[in-house]
Amino acid sequence: MSANSYTTADLVDNVVLIGHIPLSNSTFTAAEIIKLANRELQTSLIKQILSVRGGYYLTYLDYVINAAGQYPIPPDAIAGALANIELVQDTTIIPVNQLEESEQYSTISPSSTSYGFFIKGNTIQILPTPNIGTARIWYLRRPNALVATSAASQVAGITGAVLTVSSLPSTLIVGQSIDACQDQPTFDMLGTREITDITSLNVTIDSAISDLVVGDWIAVHNQTPVPQIPVEFRPLLEQRVVVKIYELQGYLDKMKAAQGKLTEIEKDMYALITPRVQSQTKVIMPVNGGFLSGGRGRGNFPAGRNG
Repeated sequence: MSANSYTTADLVDNVVLIGHIPLSNSTFTAAEIIKLANRELQTSLIKQILSVRGGYYLTYLDYVINAAGQYPIPPDAIAGALANIELVQDTTIIPVNQLEESEQYSTISPSSTSYGFFIKGNTIQILPTPNIGTARIWYLRRPNALVATSAASQVAGITGAVLTVSSLPSTLIVGQSIDACQDQPTFDMLGTREITDITSLNVTIDSAISDLVVGDWIAVHNQTPVPQIPVEFRPLLEQRVVVKIYELQGYLDKMKAAQGKLTEIEKDMYALITPRVQSQTKVIMPVNGGFLSGGRGRGNFPAGRNG
């Protein structure tokens, strides 16, 4: 296992150190610090990460085409927002443009590639209704909620779909959906599975996870003991929690000093990661079914026709 540790236990230790929180403190226990970290991560910090526009948390979900042309917004989409919608058939990708409900013009699939969508509540309506291919919904995935390492299991051995873990919390039971989370950068969520059997410290899941390695973690679905943020954002999260603790305690002078340090960390951090791609970007444009770089305009993936 790696010597580098990035768990919530490390986060708590760093907050206690930075904030000079007494070890005997009964108000801000490890559990309370993790709760505060969750609040900061799911609000202000996630906004800062996304402002970099580096593709963080961008993912997609494919839906089988249905007759109604209606697809639910993924439940783990941040703020229920979408990044893009496409129709995919083999190697052909057809863009679906956003439109107002008043702009709908037909519910019959055209022979061209003109599709649009609008949102009804938490449902995506694609019109005209496609009858082939796959509806691909691009969105920004919400990071899993933080939990203590004691509420998760670290993988000590892997034999196909049987995972040997170092410990087994009461939250992991047969029939429970679990997420597999990377222990090391980039802290990706590797897959969601269901526990089908538990024998001692051997946890059997319904199918193997190809990218899972020894040292990674399993936890209840939508939970993780490893903050799913870039390493460079960890000091920012820790400092935000310290500021919040001072605010809740009414230590205004300490809070002001901690906010000043927070601003300093933000400035240094953004200088490190912005832009995410350091080389001069070349725009990729479609041309004759292929790609051409170096243009000034913004290119899209080449679209095709149904057929």
